[in-house]
Amino acid sequence: MAFPPARTHRALRRPSVQLLFAITLPRVFLFRRTDALALFVACCLPHARSIEVRHLNVSSPFAKSLPEIEVTLLTNKTLEFPNTAPQVERTCTLRELDWKIPADFTRYNNLVIEFRADFAQPFDLILHTPSGAAKLGLSPYQNVWSRGAIPLRGFSQFPEAPGSGGDIGAREGVGFVGLLTSGPWHSLTRVQRLTLAMTGPVHSGRLEIRSMKLTTAETEDEVLEKEILVDELLQWKRADWPGKPKTLSDLKTAWDAEATALQPLDAGYTKFGGYAALPTRQATGFYRTEWIDGKWWFVTPEGHPFYSVGLNFIDPRVEAPYDGLEFIFATMPPKEKLTNPEETDFDEFMLERRFGKDWEKTWTARALQRMPAWGFNTAGCWALSSIKDAKQIPYCQFLTSWGRFDESILDLYKLYVGLPDVYHPKFAEAADKNAGPRCGPRKVDPWLIGYFVTNSPPFSGREEITAERIPGGPATATRLKLESWLAPSETPAPRRAFLWQMYDDYLAIVTAANRRHDPNHLIIGMRFADDPFSDELLRASRHLDVFSYAAHELNAETQDKIRRIARVTGRPVLLDSFNFGAPARGLSGGFVTVRDQTERGVGYRHFVENAAAMPEVVGTHFSRWSDDPAWGNDDGQNRNSGVLARHRDAGVHMRACWIFTRSDVIANAGVIFAGALVRFTGASWPDVLIGALLTILVFRGGLEILRDAGRERLRLSVS
Repeated sequence: MAFPPARTHRALRRPSVQLLFAITLPRVFLFRRTDALALFVACCLPHARSIEVRHLNVSSPFAKSLPEIEVTLLTNKTLEFPNTAPQVERTCTLRELDWKIPADFTRYNNLVIEFRADFAQPFDLILHTPSGAAKLGLSPYQNVWSRGAIPLRGFSQFPEAPGSGGDIGAREGVGFVGLLTSGPWHSLTRVQRLTLAMTGPVHSGRLEIRSMKLTTAETEDEVLEKEILVDELLQWKRADWPGKPKTLSDLKTAWDAEATALQPLDAGYTKFGGYAALPTRQATGFYRTEWIDGKWWFVTPEGHPFYSVGLNFIDPRVEAPYDGLEFIFATMPPKEKLTNPEETDFDEFMLERRFGKDWEKTWTARALQRMPAWGFNTAGCWALSSIKDAKQIPYCQFLTSWGRFDESILDLYKLYVGLPDVYHPKFAEAADKNAGPRCGPRKVDPWLIGYFVTNSPPFSGREEITAERIPGGPATATRLKLESWLAPSETPAPRRAFLWQMYDDYLAIVTAANRRHDPNHLIIGMRFADDPFSDELLRASRHLDVFSYAAHELNAETQDKIRRIARVTGRPVLLDSFNFGAPARGLSGGFVTVRDQTERGVGYRHFVENAAAMPEVVGTHFSRWSDDPAWGNDDGQNRNSGVLARHRDAGVHMRACWIFTRSDVIANAGVIFAGALVRFTGASWPDVLIGALLTILVFRGGLEILRDAGRERLRLSVS
């Protein structure tokens, strides 16, 4: 920034005064009001024709050589978050906090907060700037004093290594469960206000802040209370709830009660999960899709209409961090299990304690008993191999790593926000090497529905950001392609167009490799997160057989999006990875946060029933088998997102809602079928017949729920 010579006060023209300014005021300013100060100095020093105003690169050697500095924002503050509003915010301007707080946060590395929350639901830290509000979500440990060191670059920079899905910057912590961000990101050169907020608090909560400060120091996260916080059953000690087992004996009693009460659910399914009550279609020996009387359906290998009611992550194992947290556990896996110095599988350790070394066989048998009893007819993404190989339930197969079978192809999934180096001359060959051993052995398996070809790539809606990252990365074939594409114009429109073409070419290559090795099974999409979908992206999805979409809630806006997806792609839609969670038991909630376990069941029923009623939808897959660990998984999440607590079985609410949902799905199909018969025969008897059958079905469902409620009451009385 250059300023012209200006008229100055006579005293300021004296050489001695100018020398004083030159000595005491550096040419690079690090503190508040730098632009105004530069203007003042320029006016005072007529010989200084130009003065640079730079923002310090905190990672530079020069910055690291400077003395550590810190500025306090808050001390000894208690904030209340009542559950009386959909959004609760507590905002202060920097002047209200302390007039000495600099507006330029770029001088600092971290925002460090020492705090205790009596809740587990995430809250937001928001920094308001002239260009917009930059936000990070923080998941706290419930009822524990902790220190969290939050990198300020998380507010201003798109993550260097984004993850998948909506929480593209999710990471675990030590002083907190995790940080979550999906943008927007803004420069922190002129921060105006600080807000702490909670979206949809379902329970009133209190946040105590001992201190909050900005610092240049590389501060570490820390749990400040050095006590056991996770009991021997992997439950959070600082939370209590009805039915919480206190001892291993309590837990064994509950296990025995469930084993006695668990009964298969008569859902009217055929061998491969289709509806026996509906007319059969052409049998091909494999799953396929078909538009039948105004609705999309899967069709089983035997030709029965099939609506996929699935469950993801049917796998009890989960890697969870322990580095820096060893003291919080009442029991730890033996040292020979701790091969990774940062993470380990606590659940496998617990399964070995219960079932012995050969736990997988016993656990698989129990899981295959539970699935139909709970009304699920599909094993979704990431099921344990023993579940898929049992040949008892339809399943989906997940594929990824399309460019990693050739060492000359750099692993750029993170840098390219979910896309590989598509234009590498060996990418198609690498994709073929990936598909061969994964698809070939399964091509004759009638239990396989189809393949997901990757997981929730986060570039949708961020095409410009993705295109900006490519030129700054390695000299790849994709980078050269983009540079030639942009040569005529550097405007945003060609960048977006390039990403859409890149996605189209990527899908063309990987789906061709998939079908070359397995022409029999469906390609059921990429499990896109709840992002804005451009028409260009949807048209490129014509390479898929099914468009899978992780819709978090099924409101009117989502339903309109589903209709648009089906209209533009010409494909049915699978709603994948939805969940409802209650912030309790030390867990943070879910994609949609509800009050308690009963409301989880109601939310599940509402979602599945309304999805099944949409002609475009062929199935719904719930998020996962079991909840996240209370101290967080390796993605920095501790959601109440499973049908199982980590130590016991699901409640009666989910099963009751499935019984009603099953009845509604069959009822919807029955009404469609009856309408077709009335039109064909010209008589009213199909309506009467279908109505009578549906009455019997609903009555049977009510009896099943009453029996389940009695078993649940008995189980709670003994546990």
